[in-house]
Amino acid sequence: MMKRISFKFVTVLLIILSLVLVNCSEKDPVAPTESPVLPPAESMKIDVSFFQKSGLAKTSAMTTKNNFLNASLRVAFINTAVVLTMSIPTAVFAAAASTPPVWNDNDKKFHWIYTVNYNQLTFKADLAGSLDSQAGEAVWEMYITSNATKPTLDNYLWYEGRSKLGNKSGWWLIYDSTKPTEKKSVLRLDWSYKDTESTVVFKNVLAGNEGENDVLTYWANATERKVTYFDNSKQETAEVYWEITKGTGYVLAPDYNNGQKACWDENQNDVACP
Repeated sequence: MMKRISFKFVTVLLIILSLVLVNCSEKDPVAPTESPVLPPAESMKIDVSFFQKSGLAKTSAMTTKNNFLNASLRVAFINTAVVLTMSIPTAVFAAAASTPPVWNDNDKKFHWIYTVNYNQLTFKADLAGSLDSQAGEAVWEMYITSNATKPTLDNYLWYEGRSKLGNKSGWWLIYDSTKPTEKKSVLRLDWSYKDTESTVVFKNVLAGNEGENDVLTYWANATERKVTYFDNSKQETAEVYWEITKGTGYVLAPDYNNGQKACWDENQNDVACP
C-alpha cells in the first residue's frame, strides 16, 4: 500500500513538474538587453551640395564652363526627383537616433516613438525594430501618423527594410503615402558600406509609372563622388563624377559631347580629359 501511494505521489509530482516545464517553455522571452543598431541616415540620401555651393560666375568666361553647367543641370534634376522625395522620410528616420527605444512585450519588438516637425508639418513616428537571428539581420518598420497629409495617415506603414548586423548593407522599401490603403511600392533603396566607400542605389518600382525601373546609383569614396542615372525607357546611362576638395570632375552622357567624357578643372572650367 505504501509503495502504491508513493508511486502515485511521484506520478503526480512528475505531472506537476511537466506542467511547470511546459509553462516555462511557453513563457514570453525576456526582453533583449540591447536593441538593434539603427542603420545610418545616409542609407537614405545622397550629398550633392558641391554643386549647390559652387555656382557659376556670370562672366564672359562662362562659356568655358559648359561641362560643369551640364553636370549641374543633371544633378539638379536628380536632386528634385530623388533627394526631395526622400527628404521627409530621411528627416523622420534620422530623428530616431536621439530617441531611446522601448521594448514592447506584445509584438516582441523595440519601438522608437517620437514626433518630428518638418516644414510646419507634424509626423508622429513609431519605428519598430526586431532581430532575425537566422538571417543575421535587423528588421525595420516605420509607422507614421499625421493629419498634415492628404489623406491623413493613421499608423501607416510608410517604409520598411532590413540591415545586416554590423550595418554594412541593407535595403529600404518606400510605399506610396498618397494611397495608404493600397500599399503600393514606390522606391527601393539598396545601400552598402565598406571602409571609406559607400553606395546607395535608388530604383523606381512604382508599377505603371513612366520612370518604372529607372535606377540612380550614388557612390562615394573619401572625397570622391559619382552619380549614375539609368533611364530604362531609353536604355541609356548618364554619369557625373566630382572630387569635393579639388573641385574637378566630369560628365559622361549619350546626349552630350557626342557621348564622350567632358571634364572640368578646379575652377570648373572646361578642360581636356586626362
